[in-house]
Amino acid sequence: MRACSAATVSDRAAAGTSSVSNTSSNWDKSLAARRVGPVSAKPFAAPRGPLGPASQCTGSPNRAALSQRSTVSSGNRGARRTPCQGQHGSRRNRTAMRTSAEIDVPTREWDGPAGFDRFAAQGRFAVPDVKRFRATWRSVVVDGVQLGEWTTSPISGAQRPGATGPTAPTVFLVTVVEGSFRYWSEGRAIDARGGSLHLVSSTDAVRFAVPEPTRLLRVAVPGAFLPQEIRAATASTIGQVPATRVTAGLTSLVEQVLDPVLGGPASPAARAVRALAVAALEDSVPEAAEHDLRSQILDHIERHLGDPDLGPQSIAAAFGISLRWVHHVFNVDGASVARHIRERRLDMVAAQLQSDRRFPRIGALAERSGFAARDQLTRAFKARYGMTIAEYAERASEGRAPVPLRSSGDAEDEETA
Repeated sequence: MRACSAATVSDRAAAGTSSVSNTSSNWDKSLAARRVGPVSAKPFAAPRGPLGPASQCTGSPNRAALSQRSTVSSGNRGARRTPCQGQHGSRRNRTAMRTSAEIDVPTREWDGPAGFDRFAAQGRFAVPDVKRFRATWRSVVVDGVQLGEWTTSPISGAQRPGATGPTAPTVFLVTVVEGSFRYWSEGRAIDARGGSLHLVSSTDAVRFAVPEPTRLLRVAVPGAFLPQEIRAATASTIGQVPATRVTAGLTSLVEQVLDPVLGGPASPAARAVRALAVAALEDSVPEAAEHDLRSQILDHIERHLGDPDLGPQSIAAAFGISLRWVHHVFNVDGASVARHIRERRLDMVAAQLQSDRRFPRIGALAERSGFAARDQLTRAFKARYGMTIAEYAERASEGRAPVPLRSSGDAEDEETA
């Protein structure tokens, strides 16, 4: 995991705290579906169209009183009073400061059999009791980042690959505020309990099951907004990641922007959404993802040792990441990328000297092992084995091949790699 270095982001994140309550899950409850929606190629995702910034479906139920359904239509927003208005005061008294369009947080509700029929049109889902089905979704888009809150009764379903676009995968940062659920990705089953934080990629097929009433916050960040190294590390679903001050600050910010009275895309809190969302993803990339990337780099090196152009720059280009991130991911034990490449090439030369009965031409040996010049090979070999190539070959022919004296230094890193 990589700490976010921006002081302003850390300060902003420190100011926010996420309010979560741990609710124990009961996976023994049966999720056998009594009613299953029609199969569709569409992925499970936040419903589109009426949930956009220009939605005509508005109003928002109080979280503590989801059972009291109260919806305000766009044509008569002042006619009925939602529970949240009773808590925060009349919207009419606030219009002097902000217009209703500025605080619009579109909300959609699905309730009972008819509601499930409409919800199931978005994909493939199953519920244990369609008569008790109830779900809400409210969202806003700020600078291309979608913030959403989903509340639902027990349900199961799936997200299909490529949920949000064919070119730039979207990364979902999901916070479980209340309740719990389980999801499956690439053969892994992951329990998402109250207060936990998860990174999910739109490129993966993800199945999920919600056994109890649950409330989730979801931040959808297009991959195009992320640095190349973070985009590579989050190209597939990571699963649960540790919560940090930055992610806690983002959770608090999302709650403020989604507030049905004081929130909205024009609210003051919305100004920091994109910067803090990107910082939260950078801060959440776990060591496991970096380890996987390092393994891929090592494999790439082994397959290209004979290429004289192999080096940190070519590796960065091959993986679509920055040169700085190559060094950050690789240098976990004090060995630089260039040093590792040089020593693996020398190991290849030593193995050839042990297997060949005739002493090979040093120029040809340098070319086959990826060294740019004969002199580079001879200097590096003597530094690693304490003897010339000819002396090593003679001992190897007698069955007494020496082992490396030590790791050669970094003095020739730039020259040899």
